[in-house]
Amino acid sequence: MNPIAIPIPNAQFPLASIPTAGRVIMYAQPLTFDRPPISAQYVLEGQATYQQTNLSLEVYGSAFQPSGPNCQTISNYIICDPASVIVTKLSTAPVNFSSAATQPFVLRGAVLNQAINQGQIWLGVQIG
Repeated sequence: MNPIAIPIPNAQFPLASIPTAGRVIMYAQPLTFDRPPISAQYVLEGQATYQQTNLSLEVYGSAFQPSGPNCQTISNYIICDPASVIVTKLSTAPVNFSSAATQPFVLRGAVLNQAINQGQIWLGVQIG
């Protein structure tokens, strides 16, 4: 069986310019893409690049715009408490940049499936 390719736009997060200690930073607008032709369970594999070593991060997501008392908007970003039910950890393991600037990652879960099936995802990261 051939995998379905779903081109999701690149996401860049200004980790140094926005106070994110212990919080999840997400775009205020979703990343949008063409919905796949069938509804299914998905695993998303990709590459993350960060030009600094000794950093790890977790990838979070939401199928709906994060809002509420555990989130705040700063510029074009939403900053949320990772314990909030509004955002869900999607990464299967931390993305660790101790050995190289580019690292592979794998995302999965019900929120990822729902977001891919609707053609948009609010994607975010938390520095570990």
